[in-house]
Amino acid sequence: MSVVSAQGQLLRTVPIVLADKSYALDVSNYAAGLYHLHLVVDGQWVSGAKVVVE
Repeated sequence: MSVVSAQGQLLRTVPIVLADKSYALDVSNYAAGLYHLHLVVDGQWVSGAKVVVE
């Protein structure tokens, strides 16, 4: 999973185990704002989400 800022800057890439049903992302070090999560499996886009950090 990749964490991308609203400006398009790649901030972090986190390996995800797909067998796990959930994942908790620690956003305590992120500034307030909008972030995009990108989930890519074997080079293929699977899903995306927007996260607002307050």
